[in-house]
Amino acid sequence: MAAALPRKPDLAVLNRFGRAEMEGHGLIGLLAAAFDDVVPVAVAVPVGLREGWIESTGGLAVSVEPDPAQLLRWWRSLGNGPREPNQSPDECRHAR
Repeated sequence: MAAALPRKPDLAVLNRFGRAEMEGHGLIGLLAAAFDDVVPVAVAVPVGLREGWIESTGGLAVSVEPDPAQLLRWWRSLGNGPREPNQSPDECRHAR
């Protein structure tokens, strides 16, 4: 992932945010680099660590259920992919 970040990938996917990251270890440096480079990150977060995850993102975290329709809605809210069928071209995609 570290080698890919300078190329500005569309999305970074991590298998999980765990105790090591909560303690400032593990992949936390890569997560911070992705945030600094404005690369969207999809990561599984155990329910018990959700508050720590939200804190570590500085409030940028968005909770999305592991459902294809919800993931697509999140992806589109970032300005990726085609507009939703009912969204006009000048409608703010973050207003929902």
